[in-house]
Amino acid sequence: MLPFVGTHPAEIVNAREVLIHGDRYFDCDILLAQDAGATARHTIRVAAHAAKVPLQAGAKVRIRFILGQADEVTAG
Repeated sequence: MLPFVGTHPAEIVNAREVLIHGDRYFDCDILLAQDAGATARHTIRVAAHAAKVPLQAGAKVRIRFILGQADEVTAG
């Protein structure tokens, strides 16, 4: 289950760009650091303006969640 609030370290496993009505998003498969050792991947959608770093496979990031939604992704 994704965190409800707070900033959490994670690793991006896969990222793909998505255009919805002209707005740019990224669908990212992630592994949260708190789930270390587990095989549970989560999928999040991040608005392009919320990504402060390139979203690419293998990137270590910090994801800020608000009400279970990814609000900001920064270098981790």
